[in-house]
Amino acid sequence: MKFIIGVLLCRSQAYPSLNMEFIKGLKMELAFKGIAEQIKVITENIQFGTSETEITALGEKLLLEEDASIIIAFSDTKSTLGLQELCAASNKLLLVVNTGADYPTLAENATTTLIHSLNFAYHSFLSGKKAAEKTPISASNSCAFFDSGFHQHIAMLNAFQKAGGQFGNHCVSQLDVDSIKISGLTDYLNSTTDAKIILASYHGVMAKRFIENIKPFIENTKHLLFGAPLMLIESIVDGTSQTGLVNGYTPWIPTNDSEENMGFAKIASENGVHVSIFSLLGWETGLILSILIQNPDLSKDIAGFLTALGNVTFGTPRGWFNYDKKSHCTYGPSYLVHQQEKEIRVVNTTTETWENYLNDSKIEGLSSQWKNTYLCY
Repeated sequence: MKFIIGVLLCRSQAYPSLNMEFIKGLKMELAFKGIAEQIKVITENIQFGTSETEITALGEKLLLEEDASIIIAFSDTKSTLGLQELCAASNKLLLVVNTGADYPTLAENATTTLIHSLNFAYHSFLSGKKAAEKTPISASNSCAFFDSGFHQHIAMLNAFQKAGGQFGNHCVSQLDVDSIKISGLTDYLNSTTDAKIILASYHGVMAKRFIENIKPFIENTKHLLFGAPLMLIESIVDGTSQTGLVNGYTPWIPTNDSEENMGFAKIASENGVHVSIFSLLGWETGLILSILIQNPDLSKDIAGFLTALGNVTFGTPRGWFNYDKKSHCTYGPSYLVHQQEKEIRVVNTTTETWENYLNDSKIEGLSSQWKNTYLCY
């Protein structure tokens, strides 16, 4: 039996190789399992992942015209609600894959949807709580305009405030990297002895520029910088001036010397695949798909398959991940990176801590009109 996998891919100007790395990571894992010949991958482009109507239509095309057995959508969940219901009606597995920068959104009848992500918002939530342990008085918030509209940043700010923290000022940069100015931030921090914490959300070249700009100030004043998960991941990969500056929680340490992570890096190198969050997500998606491909009878009841998946723990380059039947989300460990204490330690996520996060992080009313999948613009 040949499994036809339909993949809806977002486009990114910030990370142009996103799609290639994701697909290569997916195929790399299936080849590692020896089942690559059993699949055929057909892709469609959904631009920045903003149109639910377009995503549903392209998903339906893959199901009807290509007879896809499985649909993968690299998209935020809020743009896949129609597709979630369509796949449920068709008894087809829908794997919604993303970084987890927004809170997950499920359609009412999404019985065949699995949301696989790196749970960026969850780790940002933990970082906000951790920051408040250091100073329950005041902090500064600095972020890029694009990052400010995603729940990962809101989660960090809310967690900080719920833990007793307050904000003295907010600085938002535009999309242009040259718009990153830190004078407003540093002027405020120099004017008060209350604020010793900076909470920041940036990505890519903007994160690098922000960190380069703020580095002399932090080294001189000993303020603590807590950053969004991608700032931590990219600073570890970068290995230059960013290293040793950003604190917080992250789902993955790219330099981890675990057997799974080193094996992933070795296979990626042998196949000319860049080790990144996108190839990692592709690899982990392949882990999930391999169960269905190796056990085709499970496709007869996808809802039942997902229920049974709740009893499976997946070994992965970042440690492990489990599937939560209630939220339809996967979750894995957190790594606390604390530069002042010179440590990186794992903080295991449990079903209880995951459920507590989902309950504590609920936002009443409209919080953002951002429709893009994170990093796709």
